[in-house]
Amino acid sequence: MIVQRSRLLLFRVLRHFVPRSTLSSSSKMANEAEQKNLKPFPHFGTLAIHAGQEPEQWNSRAVVPPISMATTFKQDDPGVHRGFEYSRSGNPTRNCFEACVAALEGAKHGLATSSGLSATMLLTHLLKSGEHIVCVDDVYGGTNRYFSKVAAANMGIEISMVDASDLSKLKAAIKPKTKYVNIQQTIIQKRKKASTNRYFSKVAAANMGIEISMVDASDLSKLKAAIKPKTK
Repeated sequence: MIVQRSRLLLFRVLRHFVPRSTLSSSSKMANEAEQKNLKPFPHFGTLAIHAGQEPEQWNSRAVVPPISMATTFKQDDPGVHRGFEYSRSGNPTRNCFEACVAALEGAKHGLATSSGLSATMLLTHLLKSGEHIVCVDDVYGGTNRYFSKVAAANMGIEISMVDASDLSKLKAAIKPKTKYVNIQQTIIQKRKKASTNRYFSKVAAANMGIEISMVDASDLSKLKAAIKPKTK
């Protein structure tokens, strides 16, 4: 089951592609050796300014990744490219960003999207017709309309909009065919925020065997300390 808590997600869910063909063989060996020797979070700040930004991936050896303005990329032969075809599907700058955030999150792969709604759509398209989504009823209006007018009407996906302030309703809405729980909220009322926390502790943790850590995200040291090798 996929649980979406905010509009900024995906780094723990989907695959990103880093064009290893653009790296030198010596760089590959160095990176592999480094990954074997370093702990997941040796130095958070150092990781933030280096992950996904290796100078060896550029012919110029630029230390700061250049901003890619190209919309199309030259191919060696028709259909034979070096990791990039069109900027909509990816470019070098986006690869750097995805790799860096994935590393900071302790994830293997990441995928950046242009907006929260596009991330929601991407997750929804992982589902099949007949499967089920539970969504809080005070979700962003665009998400609400997408679920009701597209996912339900055209894709055959069942949608349940639930008052998240009542944990019993949230628990009751989950079925065996539920694949995705969207608890993204635009208006964080205290009673609904408390219910969201209870969902994680009493449903996800108690019934699904998922370990949950509730952390004050304004304190980076606490957030960093809460991340474990098994954090997804």
